[in-house]
Amino acid sequence: MTFLILMFGAFAAIVAVIAPYQHRRLPSWPYSITINALIAVFTVILRGSILFIATKTLSQQKWIWFGSPKARPLIDLSRFDNASRGPWGSFLLVLSLHGRSLLATLGALITVLTIAIDPFAQQVVHYYSCSQAFTDVNATMPRTGLFQEAGSIQLRVNANTVTPGLASAINAGVFSAEAAMRITSDCPSGNCQFPEPYHTLGYCSNCSDISDQVKVTNFDVPYTFLNETSIIQALNTSLPSGYNTQYVTFENATYLVTGVLDPSVIEPGTNAPSPFALTHEKDFQILYGAYTDDNVNSGMSHPTCSEAEKHDAQTEWGCRGYGAAQCSLVPCIRTYKAAVSNGTVSETLMSTSRDWGYSYRVSKASVHVPCLSAQQKSALKDQGYPITDSMIWLPYDHNIDPSTGLWELNATYGTNQSATDIVPPKCLYEFFFLSMTSINEYLQSQIFNGTVTAYGSDGRAAFTSTNPVVAAIYNGGNISFPHVESLFENISLAMTSYIRQNSNGTYLGRYFQVSNTSVSFEPNFLAQGVIFQQDTCVEVRWPWLILPGTLAVLTALFLCATIIETSLARARPDSSSLKDGSAAEGGSQGGGPTHRRAAVWKESLLPLLYHGLDEKVREEHDTSGLTPIDELEKWARALNVRMDNGEKGWKFVKVD
Repeated sequence: MTFLILMFGAFAAIVAVIAPYQHRRLPSWPYSITINALIAVFTVILRGSILFIATKTLSQQKWIWFGSPKARPLIDLSRFDNASRGPWGSFLLVLSLHGRSLLATLGALITVLTIAIDPFAQQVVHYYSCSQAFTDVNATMPRTGLFQEAGSIQLRVNANTVTPGLASAINAGVFSAEAAMRITSDCPSGNCQFPEPYHTLGYCSNCSDISDQVKVTNFDVPYTFLNETSIIQALNTSLPSGYNTQYVTFENATYLVTGVLDPSVIEPGTNAPSPFALTHEKDFQILYGAYTDDNVNSGMSHPTCSEAEKHDAQTEWGCRGYGAAQCSLVPCIRTYKAAVSNGTVSETLMSTSRDWGYSYRVSKASVHVPCLSAQQKSALKDQGYPITDSMIWLPYDHNIDPSTGLWELNATYGTNQSATDIVPPKCLYEFFFLSMTSINEYLQSQIFNGTVTAYGSDGRAAFTSTNPVVAAIYNGGNISFPHVESLFENISLAMTSYIRQNSNGTYLGRYFQVSNTSVSFEPNFLAQGVIFQQDTCVEVRWPWLILPGTLAVLTALFLCATIIETSLARARPDSSSLKDGSAAEGGSQGGGPTHRRAAVWKESLLPLLYHGLDEKVREEHDTSGLTPIDELEKWARALNVRMDNGEKGWKFVKVD
């Protein structure tokens, strides 16, 4: 019973040691103890217990085997004894029994298969490289809900210069976009995940191909050379907005012109503040002018441009001879998911929003509705805000009351409650008006303002531009709508990167005050992520425990079956070998005699000394000298015996 407990206890201990660490970090235990070390210890106990039980039970099977009424070769006594000593003897016993004793065969097979327990146990645990999450420290990604930066020099009313950092970011978006768009994450391990989407202020671009609005016309101009005047052809390429380029053979030509499209400003409502126009972003138009390199009249086509290419937006405008785009750069809220792999930040843009409301001096504000509590949503609904269950972004209109300096809801809603007492700063996204006007001024006057001109008789003439950005748009004549669209996208990403990483940590006091001083105004809280570190993890390969577990169960069954068989053999009557009035050892005194066909002798040698060969059998063989083992085995193979109760008690008697 003790070894049964040890056997199943060892197997349970192996499971208990490895199960908690399935697909988890390799544990660090005291004294450098490892999982494999414990598995090895418990495997030794398991294997030893199985062998102990199996060999003891096999030894008992020996007496059951010879206690059968059937004749057995005496050599089987040696075979059973060898089987009880280890796997090799058990293997030979299996071969010799030929299945004549299922229990003995089972016990022998169990003993043989114990050889495989150790290697199987070592295969249970597999170690692999894995990323494990740290729970004590978070990774962070820059984001912001507030941008108030503006240069210190005033250009005009409500318009300052941009800061050198932002100006550099805008230009870098044109000339070194990859570096300008780079986001730095606080990820110590170099491998982090940001499973939850996060939102940030930024800029978004939008471009549309308006080449179908381009009008190319021919006109004649006088040309004087060597005192002789002639009429030469000229081309005029124009847009409805009034922008145009001109190409005159042998004269300076304007190939590209960029500028601001200034549409009529429509205010968002009767209660909109009057300075609304100051922060209204303008669209920019890029017009590429027609030319000809063969001095023919129209200039509308190029010899290398097919008819299909002329109507394809992907075609370079130089092939078609003309082209135009209208683009914008506007404040927006960008939603990302991100991951950091080997130190490289990879962000996926999930969505953008331009649902803005207007605040004091026309700052733009929006509220992330899912961020609000149910009570906050209800409070805003009570103030008249049209919040719906499906709404993500709420255009947020709030003004400062000049008499109190407190942020309050628009007077339209008739409340005296501070807006910031309802909307927590973490849910509010706001662009300061002076930041937007300064950016607009810089984009309109310094970035998208200029022309590309050249002198020559064809499109391969040398070109010049006073604005490097405009020259980059022209791209040496290899200009197309995808090129323009990509350039604006790069600028918007560079601006977003700068805004995220260089925004104000708190609201400026002169522009943002609240009556509730317990409110914390830190809108630039960082996006939180999970840090993963390369580690060694444990994989438990459960199928490798099937063999050890099966052997343990079979060993227990083998023992129980042998106990039952021994009990039945001890009570089995055998009238053929009884003498009148005699009873075998342990026979009952009433109800008829019984004969002990198998006692619990197991591996003991004493039964062989007390109940050896019958005298008649011994007399048939000369044992006066020390007989060689080969001779003894030869006799044993030829001699069939069984345990029987003869004249001198229980002996191995010969059966013919």
